[in-house]
Amino acid sequence: MLVRCAPLLVALEQLARFVAITAALPFRRPLPAKNFRVSLRLGVLADVAWRLPAALVARARISATATVRRRELWRTWAGR
Repeated sequence: MLVRCAPLLVALEQLARFVAITAALPFRRPLPAKNFRVSLRLGVLADVAWRLPAALVARARISATATVRRRELWRTWAGR
């Protein structure tokens, strides 16, 4: 969803953050929350990679018809 709709820098930042946390998990003590299982997170990353081409096409289509820039909408929504 972020790849399609968020400003590009926000989407890249959040994806990098997700990758960094996933890479660090094997070196930390196990966390009780299931969303910190490495296998689950690797599956999510594989799904993101699989869907990335379609998401980028959708992003281009959205950009072509949008009347408000993503950055303006994000700033309003995020309160920045």
